[in-house]
Amino acid sequence: MLNRLILRRSPFSLAQQFDNQTPPKPTLKYKKEITRAVNDVVTSPRPQSEVLQNCTYTGDFGVIIGITTHTSGVGTATPSIKFTIKPDPSIYDPSPDQEQRSVSGITTGDYFVVRNTVIGIDTGGTKSLNTGVNDVISIGNSFIDNIYYANTWVSYAATDGAITVTCNVDSLSGINTLGLTTVANLGTYSWGTINVASRPADAKSFEVNQVGLATDTVEASRTLQIMLESTDIR
Repeated sequence: MLNRLILRRSPFSLAQQFDNQTPPKPTLKYKKEITRAVNDVVTSPRPQSEVLQNCTYTGDFGVIIGITTHTSGVGTATPSIKFTIKPDPSIYDPSPDQEQRSVSGITTGDYFVVRNTVIGIDTGGTKSLNTGVNDVISIGNSFIDNIYYANTWVSYAATDGAITVTCNVDSLSGINTLGLTTVANLGTYSWGTINVASRPADAKSFEVNQVGLATDTVEASRTLQIMLESTDIR
């Protein structure tokens, strides 16, 4: 349970300004996105913030035990990748309590992260899609590690606790699943959502439309820290 959540976003981002010296000497400034006015770092404005009450979190993580590719996707002529996933052994239980999972909670419309894969191109990645080539979700940079959109999912009857999630992509170039079978671990997945019961009447907008490197962002943080119980002291 997340009792309270704070959203923050500054309307300013860091920018470099060069003087007229030879060679030019760069100075970091704050640049306001709306008016494009440049201001000194020391006079940067307070960030925009909003406190959300009665928030809850849903999500899980685990292993990828199967990967297949298909020449057509869901609602599109572009190809797709199917990930068969199962909750991590540390949280899996056929009869779970509130801290465990009998199956991943990923459903159609959710976003999830795939990591630690070993197929695909190590110097290039996949481009994940929603419904077509103009509806890009994310562009990966190695193997098939990426953020994916769950276009659909089904239960995987051959393995208890497993489901198969279908994700549209723009291309299958460099992805070879020949010889892959359902094994212990072909990669890992994780996903989560923050559920907000309601927002105040003066709710603020935190949308970020940014291409390339930026120093401004939307930050979500708890007002109270989570206490972690672990035997791993690394």
